[in-house]
Amino acid sequence: MAGDAAAQTADARAAVPHLGRAIRARRRALDLTLKDLGLRSGLSVGFLSQLERDLATPSLSALSGIAGALGASRSMPSWPRRARPAA
Repeated sequence: MAGDAAAQTADARAAVPHLGRAIRARRRALDLTLKDLGLRSGLSVGFLSQLERDLATPSLSALSGIAGALGASRSMPSWPRRARPAA
């Protein structure tokens, strides 16, 4: 079971490479400390630090809180959509 969880975590990190780096860059661009981001997002400084170093994988709820704290949209991005077949 522990191996399954580790594999899922590794898969999640591979799916979104450098997410932590992007979060850190945005936080720094806004001149926020980890403590500031933690207060705004409701997440711990320790978790945010791990996330920025790509040592943790955030839940969708955590990502939503971080996005709101960093002034980004909390909604899903506009992904390219496939053309729908004619009915």
